[in-house]
Parts: sequence; C-alpha cells; structure tokens
Amino acid sequence: MGNETEVTCSDCGKETTVPFEPTKGRPVYCKSCYEKRQRGGSGNKQQKWDRSDYAGYDPDKHAADVS
Repeated sequence: MGNETEVTCSDCGKETTVPFEPTKGRPVYCKSCYEKRQRGGSGNKQQKWDRSDYAGYDPDKHAADVS
C-alpha cells in the first residue's frame, strides 16, 4: 500500500490506519465503523429537510422563549 496514517477511530476509539492524510477537525473512522455508517447503521444520520417540510411554519409561533 501507499502512505498509511495511524489514527484513532472517531466512533469506537480503535487504533487503525487510513490511506490518506486526515483533515483536521473532521472525523476519521476505522473500516468497520465506516462501513456501518455507509449502511446507515450508526443511528447518527442527520435528517434531510426540503422546502415542503416548512409549509405552514410560523417562526413567531415557534420562536424560543428567551426571557
């Protein structure tokens, strides 16, 4: 293989290597956790929203009470 970089998996904490230089501030996963996330098995998937989700939304009615 090429240049491998030793990292700690951001999900499980396991020591592993990756074939790239990780970007600072971005998570890096071991092969197992990466595959789990690709399949959607992590439970951490962010919900995707589109404009239709906001139909009838009234920002004044849903504003947080900051008093």
